[in-house]
Amino acid sequence: MTTTTTAPLTLIRVCASSAPDRLLYRPNPYADRWALRLGITPPPEGEHTWRWSEAALEGRPTAEELRALVQRYYNEQADARILSGYRWEGREVWLSLENQLTYLAAAQLAHTAQTAEASETAEAEGSEAAASQPLTLKLGSDSEPEYVTLATAAELDAFTRGWRGWITVCIDEARRGRQETMKRIETELAELEETGDTASPPAAQ
Repeated sequence: MTTTTTAPLTLIRVCASSAPDRLLYRPNPYADRWALRLGITPPPEGEHTWRWSEAALEGRPTAEELRALVQRYYNEQADARILSGYRWEGREVWLSLENQLTYLAAAQLAHTAQTAEASETAEAEGSEAAASQPLTLKLGSDSEPEYVTLATAAELDAFTRGWRGWITVCIDEARRGRQETMKRIETELAELEETGDTASPPAAQ
């Protein structure tokens, strides 16, 4: 899981009827203030509204400053998805760092107990061998907890693989988003170097 140690980015949510043509632009061509569009999302089927977030910037940002901002944005997006985006059999799994450690400890304890106590007969029965005792885990958030009992080592293993796989998905998607965004920003910066600092304001939408 990524770690965000500073206050979340201050972003403005924007809705429009068409996709923006640039990520980096000056809202007012006569002022040295810039804005960066992030997380551009096309409209769902049957709708016509594009959505994204914008970060306001004082002065034209450098490539290094933009890279840091994009990195932070996608880290925060990954953190939020990891924390409350996973579902286990339809139930929300609140994957705070504390809960991740608790779930891992429970899985390790069950594995250790099964290895120590399983007989040759139990081993021959495969992954459905029962854990030393049923494990009850708290899912959901602290305000709306939901308790689930996993009776076998196989169930606990499937649960563990599920939420750990979800974390991997979130991190991979954030990395791809960051790379695609920076590639587009670098192209726009190169164009600005050729034409100067002038960036046309977005068309009225």
